[in-house]
Amino acid sequence: MSLYSDQPEPEAETIGEWSGPDGLRYEAQSNPPLTTLRAVNHGLDEHNRTRIGDFTWERLGVFAWDGPERQTLVGGVFGDLVWNWLHIDSLWTSAEQRGRGVGSALMRHIEEVARERGVVNIHLETTSFQALPFYLKLGYEVFGELPDHPIGSTWYYLRKFGAPLAPQP
Repeated sequence: MSLYSDQPEPEAETIGEWSGPDGLRYEAQSNPPLTTLRAVNHGLDEHNRTRIGDFTWERLGVFAWDGPERQTLVGGVFGDLVWNWLHIDSLWTSAEQRGRGVGSALMRHIEEVARERGVVNIHLETTSFQALPFYLKLGYEVFGELPDHPIGSTWYYLRKFGAPLAPQP
C-alpha cells in the first residue's frame, strides 16, 4: 500500500526506454517500485554523507483522536526531521474539527516535539486553495511561489525559524 492510498501499489509500467551512447539502458516508469525509489534515495544519502557527514532522519507525527481509546482519527500532521529542519509533509483535520483550533494545536505540538529533539526550523508547502492564511497566522513566512501549480492556483513554500528550547534545570 502507498502512503497516499489504501489501495495496493499499482504495477510499475515502462513508458519509455532508451539506449545511451554510454552503453546504459534508460527506462521511464509510471509507478516505479518502492524498492527502486528506496535504492535511489539510499544512493543519494550515501553521496550526501561524503559531503556533510553522518545525519539522521526521523519521521515525526502528531495525531488527534476523538475519545480516549483512539476511536476516530480527527486530525494529524506528519513530517521528516532531517538536516536540523522539520519538513511538514501533511496536515489534515476532519471537516467537523476545522475552525476549532485542532490544526493549530497539532502544529504547536509537532513544533514542540521537534524542538525537544533539537530541531527549531520548519519548512512546508501549501497551495492557494489550501491553508496559506492559516500558516501565516502561525508565524510562517513565504519564501517562494510556483504559479499555476495546479493550473489557476499557486504553490507556496513557507518556513519558520525558531529558537531552541532553554535547557531544563
